Amino acid sequence: MMTDFWGPWKQSLYMHGYICTNTQYAIVFFCSEKAKADERNTEVHAIANTLNALRLQNSNETSITDTPVSIKIIQGDFENVFTGKEFQKSAHEILATTRYSAPYRHAQNGNIEILWYYLTCMAAAQ
Repeated sequence: MMTDFWGPWKQSLYMHGYICTNTQYAIVFFCSEKAKADERNTEVHAIANTLNALRLQNSNETSITDTPVSIKIIQGDFENVFTGKEFQKSAHEILATTRYSAPYRHAQNGNIEILWYYLTCMAAAQ
């Protein structure tokens, strides 16, 4: 699971995104401050399980088992909001470890950076 912030955007809004590197599920929250990033880890875990359950309901595959989604790693950039104690604590509560890209190496978080690119292109096309 990769995470990142995009913004600030209109009226000091940020988008806080998560993208699963296995399923490509993308989950985006709007927020007015980055400081509450740690509170979203638990929400993301619940949302990922809901998305997986919906996928199983709509699938004709009989070989797919209904196992809960396990987030093992949350990778963010080396921003204070992701390296702080609160974010670390919330990641450990869902049994995930944290990993960081090197400073100024955005390509190491490629999946989430591509999500921001496509969302920006779609918004600009409107």
